[in-house]
Amino acid sequence: FIESFQLLSPAFAKPFPVVCNSMKRAFKIFTTILISIVCLSCNAQNLENQNELRKKTGRIDSLVSEIDKNPYLVEGIAEGGFVNHKGGWETYDLKDKNGTELFRIINNSTYDGYDSNKFYYWNNKLIKAIIEKQDWNSGKKKILYSAVYYFENEKLLKSENENLKYSNAKDVLKLGNSHKSAFYETK
Repeated sequence: FIESFQLLSPAFAKPFPVVCNSMKRAFKIFTTILISIVCLSCNAQNLENQNELRKKTGRIDSLVSEIDKNPYLVEGIAEGGFVNHKGGWETYDLKDKNGTELFRIINNSTYDGYDSNKFYYWNNKLIKAIIEKQDWNSGKKKILYSAVYYFENEKLLKSENENLKYSNAKDVLKLGNSHKSAFYETK
């Protein structure tokens, strides 16, 4: 069609390639703008999710701080040894005065190195765990590994510094719930 039109009117022969190039350029610009809009909306959603996560972990950190500073909570202790005297453990639990609600468990053990784990609970559910591997051979505490886990309704919200060689969220949740069952019986 374009060739026959060019034969009929040589004066209009040149505008068609220009129009085609302009349309190609407009299509590229349109595509670029569309991709930019999609990327910006994804970024906005990601920022919204990050802000929501920051709020939730901030709320958990506030609860943990209040638990640690609360003078009305009562601390209990349990101690024991491992088979063949290859180490021992001590567990500190923090409950209300009536013993009806558990807020924190600190479990220290020396079997395969020195482990110090803190588990925080709110409404009978694990909300935060701090897992540490320590070295005391020099006479001073040296932290070899430290990871922090945030939970909401038995699901991981966020982990910090997780190294699967030492800990993972699934096992930390299971361990936190196991300690809760061992040191706090729901009434």
